[in-house]
Amino acid sequence: MTPQRLRKGALYPYAPKQTPEDIATFFKIWKLGAAVCLVSPRSSKAEIDQQIASLPSQLKNASTIIFTSGSSGEAKAVVHSLENHYFNAVGSNQNIAVQPGDRWLLSLPLYHVSGMGILWRCMLGGGDIVFPKKKDLAANISELAITHVSLVPTQLLRLLEKKQDIKILKKLKCILLGGAPIPDDLLNKAKRLKLPIYMTYGLTEMASQVATSQKPFGPLQPLDHRELKIVNNEILVRGKTLFLGYLKNGKLQKPFDKNGWFHTGDLGTFSKKEGLKILGRKDNMFISGGENIYPEEIEKALFNTGWFENAVVVPVKNIEFGFRPLAFIKPHQKQKLTATKIIRQLKKTLPSFKVPQTYRDFPKEYTQHGMKPDRQTLFAWLNLR
Repeated sequence: MTPQRLRKGALYPYAPKQTPEDIATFFKIWKLGAAVCLVSPRSSKAEIDQQIASLPSQLKNASTIIFTSGSSGEAKAVVHSLENHYFNAVGSNQNIAVQPGDRWLLSLPLYHVSGMGILWRCMLGGGDIVFPKKKDLAANISELAITHVSLVPTQLLRLLEKKQDIKILKKLKCILLGGAPIPDDLLNKAKRLKLPIYMTYGLTEMASQVATSQKPFGPLQPLDHRELKIVNNEILVRGKTLFLGYLKNGKLQKPFDKNGWFHTGDLGTFSKKEGLKILGRKDNMFISGGENIYPEEIEKALFNTGWFENAVVVPVKNIEFGFRPLAFIKPHQKQKLTATKIIRQLKKTLPSFKVPQTYRDFPKEYTQHGMKPDRQTLFAWLNLR
């Protein structure tokens, strides 16, 4: 099936390869009133077939279907309308201007909502979407005259290791930073360097951003066209950017409460003065010796040592405590660490029951294509050993 033969409401499976032709294809599909079902080009044919097998042939008001994995590891088919993407971009552009002459590097894949957000922000603001030409992020920013870039903390951490890369970052208008907990040391270093860092919190179900800094290093505030509130420490969201629902077994499921709120599963606090603060995932929490433990808190403490390029904490069964935290770590190349040294450092900021006693290197098969840690792969690796 080609886009030209699609009918209104039809679904068109497509694996974008980060080319201008991808964007042209999207608009051909949308112009016909059909939806593009975005799949990762890294997926095998069997994986893609499995993802799209249960999708209906027709779907009203849909523009995109983006697959995202929750804590269960099961891929969820998230359905957005054109209105969802449009209002997400409108609210973002009111906060961080995008105008003719601006150039936003497409450093995130188009099959993720974060990449789709770049497309819509540039389209509405009149800025240029710039496709990377090299693997080196700093080289792309410098040689392609980039003004705006979206980064995850690990990318920023690597860029700040080289003085020449820092000079490149200082010339940018905006560095949109999100997708994972941001270590305090990293944020403080970026602040000392006066980089144009705008922190953001978002999720696929809200078509990208929900709350973003209104000025560099400012508190996260809800953008226009979305609402949020905290109930029992959980972040609830709704608004014009809220997705249509999940597709499952050929039917659209609408996981909203009676007042239209979507329960994100993310835990946090919010006040107008301090903004939104993220504590962790509700479904990542585990109990150790009667105490609630959030892996994200421990991961942040590990990153704050300045010793690690990556760190992911998972629970492992323990006869005495029920569960105990175990940390997968990837130290910076120059760091020589022992478990004793790490434990001693963590005890300066964490109570003893939260400090992992066991540390493992990431398994060779671990890959993190998205922005969030792939905890399921790590669980499976531990269970197979």
